[in-house]
Amino acid sequence: MQRWLAGSLMLILVCATAEAQTCRKEKTNQLGTAGADITISSSAVTIANRNTSRCSLYIHNSGANSMRCRDVTNDGAPTSTAGILFESGDEKTIVDTGQGVWQCIRVTSDTSANVSESLP
Repeated sequence: MQRWLAGSLMLILVCATAEAQTCRKEKTNQLGTAGADITISSSAVTIANRNTSRCSLYIHNSGANSMRCRDVTNDGAPTSTAGILFESGDEKTIVDTGQGVWQCIRVTSDTSANVSESLP
């Protein structure tokens, strides 16, 4: 029993260590002009291109107005009534499933998004 526990513990530590080393880079506002926040307007704006090796995607509404964001690859483009609602200051990290193309659109007035991608 003790040997089994020691072996299991080592396997867990090896897996945890390998997982922790998977993502080593952080890229911010890849689609923003010169890395600046991305302006979200009345047409859907791509904030992250499809990347199947992306570990996580962080989206922050850094503007004063509401926006909606959606994984276009799986759900289609966002509209002012469809998608994840981000009020001013809201943020969300999407882990593992955020590998598709992501777009945002304003709800009523222009706003801005700050986006960060964790990459291997």
